[in-house]
Amino acid sequence: MVDDFAVINAFDHQRIDGLPEHWTLKEKIHHNNSNILREFYFTQHLKTIFGDLIPEVSMFKKGEMIDDGRFRYKKELCESVVNSDELFYEMVRIAEEVIEKGWVYLDMKPANLGRRGGKLCIIDTDPKSFYQFPPEYKQYYLMSSYMIILLVSKNYKPYISETTLVQFIVEKQLTYDEFRKTYDKEPPLDTITKYGNNLSPRRLHVSKVMHPRAFFDAYSGREGAVYGLFRLTKLSTHEPYLAAMAEVQSASTAAQVQPENPILKAALKVEQAFATTIQKQFEMERGIATAQKAAREAMDASLSKSARGSQYEHAKEEKYFVDEAKRADTYANSRIKEHASALRLLSVAQAEYDATQVEEQRRLNAIDEEQRRLNTVEDAPYPYLKNKNKNNYISKLSRGKKSKGKGKGKGKKSRVDRSRAKKSRFKATAKNSKSPF
Repeated sequence: MVDDFAVINAFDHQRIDGLPEHWTLKEKIHHNNSNILREFYFTQHLKTIFGDLIPEVSMFKKGEMIDDGRFRYKKELCESVVNSDELFYEMVRIAEEVIEKGWVYLDMKPANLGRRGGKLCIIDTDPKSFYQFPPEYKQYYLMSSYMIILLVSKNYKPYISETTLVQFIVEKQLTYDEFRKTYDKEPPLDTITKYGNNLSPRRLHVSKVMHPRAFFDAYSGREGAVYGLFRLTKLSTHEPYLAAMAEVQSASTAAQVQPENPILKAALKVEQAFATTIQKQFEMERGIATAQKAAREAMDASLSKSARGSQYEHAKEEKYFVDEAKRADTYANSRIKEHASALRLLSVAQAEYDATQVEEQRRLNAIDEEQRRLNTVEDAPYPYLKNKNKNNYISKLSRGKKSKGKGKGKGKKSRVDRSRAKKSRFKATAKNSKSPF
């Protein structure tokens, strides 16, 4: 029998990480046991609030697990999930559901989610990132949740297409100003910690809760959280891109109405590829403009011979602008390559669409040809009636019919026919007879 649970445990290096070096191993293990035990009771508490969203946890019975002083517990086993457009919107739905109940789950990502019985579950329930907040901070934590999900989906494989992310920003009418204010905001974490402690059992208390900014920065990627979200919001107001997105939506609706139509499927791929090329073109143009601006600033810094400041300070300033110009140029070149790659993908999608059209037309022509052949067979006249009427044909068929009998090619006459033949011969004989009788 396969065990339907996972063992929640911690490696020794995790148990002692960050603890005072003068502590004994026993003291460190005891301290870590208290944290894991708190998480166990906390998960049980969450189960009563969120139901199936939280897997069930239970203690090991005596003798089920080796007794080495380290606390472990069971958690219902869940199937792993893969990042996708569907999962992106499910993460948003769960975040909104949690927020509506006065809680926030900051570490929302595919690695912390699982599926059990077809339903999505939160499998990592750290009290420091899953906590309650005062009602006045509802909008702040909702926006924080959106930002974390966007950054995770954008920067961690398998990536969610930026087309989907921009569409979400358009649907929710999110702006860069809101993202910037949320990133800079300083919520009173001490107050929020005490607020949560007042609403939960004593054994669930935590000494502090985590700032959303820690997750913004952790999932920001190479561009940084603020600039990555800035690019997405810029795309959400770019008219050519929005027009392309409308075409994608129209093609997607048509493909859903006729899911078996190969031409509609191929057309959707073309529209999606086209929208991507517009997005990459927009980013490429911005990258080139940024590189040109940085190059001008570096040139000005190298040519200026300001009387103020030492030569060392001037060289330092010049080096800074030169380094910035190099970074901007590298970024612009990467955007140019991405745009060229998007154009190639569009070309491939267009070729697939053209081939699909040809194949579908060939299939339809074959169906029409077969139907014409069947109609020709059904409407064809009898061969004998091509030049003669039907009555002649029937009389021809019925003429000279004989009963089957013995002998090759001969039919056997009936008794009536033989009697008539006998009488005819008798009359002929009697007429021509020279007998005196």
